[in-house]
Amino acid sequence: MFGFENENTGKEYEGLDVIRLVGDREPHFPARINRENKDQLPEDVPVSLRKAIKAFILTCAIRRLRGHDKKHNSMLVHIALRIAWIDRIAWHVNEIIRDYTRQIKSTQGSLLDELKDLFENDFYSTTNEVLENLSYNDPKIKHHTWDEVKAELLQAVTRIEVRAVHGTKNTRVLEYHNIEEIDYNAYDDGFSVIAVGGNKLARGITLEGLSISYYLRTARMYDSLMQMGRWFGYRPGYVDLCRLYTSEQLVNWYRHITMATEEMRADFDEMAVNNLRPEDYQLKVRTHPGMLSITSIAKMREHEKIQLSFSGETKQTFEFDNNQESVDWNFNLLESILKRLKNSKIERSYVLWENIESEIILNFLDSYKLKSNRIRIDVIRDYIKKQNRNGEFKHWSVALRLSSSGIIKSKNHHLDGSPTLCKTFELADDSVTDAGIAFRNLKEGFTELVTQGKSNAILDKASRIVDLEATIKTSEKDLKALRKEKGNPLLILMPLDPRVSQKLKPDIPLLGFGIIFPELENEAKFEYAARPMLDFEEVLQEDDDEVENED
Repeated sequence: MFGFENENTGKEYEGLDVIRLVGDREPHFPARINRENKDQLPEDVPVSLRKAIKAFILTCAIRRLRGHDKKHNSMLVHIALRIAWIDRIAWHVNEIIRDYTRQIKSTQGSLLDELKDLFENDFYSTTNEVLENLSYNDPKIKHHTWDEVKAELLQAVTRIEVRAVHGTKNTRVLEYHNIEEIDYNAYDDGFSVIAVGGNKLARGITLEGLSISYYLRTARMYDSLMQMGRWFGYRPGYVDLCRLYTSEQLVNWYRHITMATEEMRADFDEMAVNNLRPEDYQLKVRTHPGMLSITSIAKMREHEKIQLSFSGETKQTFEFDNNQESVDWNFNLLESILKRLKNSKIERSYVLWENIESEIILNFLDSYKLKSNRIRIDVIRDYIKKQNRNGEFKHWSVALRLSSSGIIKSKNHHLDGSPTLCKTFELADDSVTDAGIAFRNLKEGFTELVTQGKSNAILDKASRIVDLEATIKTSEKDLKALRKEKGNPLLILMPLDPRVSQKLKPDIPLLGFGIIFPELENEAKFEYAARPMLDFEEVLQEDDDEVENED
């Protein structure tokens, strides 16, 4: 919905083009409604709310053209918690709908021209944008002409009701009396409603066919904001018609929460792949550098702050797709990458290239195919790009691991003219026996490397010193210091025996890789709030933010 930009990795996702920023809430809807101004009820509404109501009328009309004439349509207006404010805003919205209905019936006034302008300059272009960028196919989403839409406006607007959603049942103290519960089941031919409310609306009821949201109410906790995000969900046939009218601050907050949620989903995937339980895993959530908190202080009482980075870390593949198409793709990728590398030399059982441009490494990571969550190639790639922008990791060492005998059999492929390497990438029979690796097949289409002993058996010390002035006897501390001094990360390419699977051709090796990052002095680290590895306690979830109510 919102997309996000990861400041630490440079990774970006564009959100749907359905958000419209509200910059005119003042003076009608103050950013904070408190004791000083709670009785100063709005005498009018911002132009942006009127525009949102017009968008709802257009949406109802266009959905009729798409065969949704008996479907429910909902618009959410969520600005304040206090009942007096909800009541006054609902009254204003109802008066606006009455006026718009009269104008459409009589074809008098400026509304039809305003609707046409909104349709042609907003709806048409957004539908086009969604059709070009939506990640799935929805045949119901299509363009319509203004004449088609105009013909449905009267049927659309006359079906719209305005409901005030709050806890008060005594209408004697209210200006607006339509406070009935929203019961979609009572309308066999579809119900179109503009629901104006506070917490009860924001998180207490289901809004069927929600398309337009006018949402200005702030909350400073991740969980509260997520609960109030009623616009999340599938919108078959009309996602291009949806609109969220909100503030720039709320958009930025939701973008941050999206980033935190995506990272947590990746952790869940990793936990599942490793057959871990929640109590085995230190779950973490990215913190916000400003005003947002993850949840209430009471729920955070046992959390701790942790910082993560790839500085000084080693990352490597553990699983491979049990699919010949992926194996072939990665093998061809290996060949194409090797053709770009110059000035090779032999180091022990490796072919080594040094001072390789980062672009070649990024091209490799961009193209490498792997359907596994044991290693986040996308995050690693974007992390490298971020460091490149900071002047780090511009040059790399690349090492190709040979068979244990140092022989690669022929397929007429030359590595930079080196006479001892005018051979193939098919591995010798004893290719990886020296690394202490065993293999087993997984049920879900993967072939997993199961190490005997240490999990980094592939990237043993011999691998990690290939481009350093070091020996097997060099201590781990000194190795880290040497890697830091060199400043260049190391990419190790590892052709592996494909005969672990009967589904794969025996002469095309699997391609694994590992990356060793040097330590960085001034790396901007990721900060998270994490639950310590303690026994779980059952904690009941609170119903709402503290001190907030609809009194």
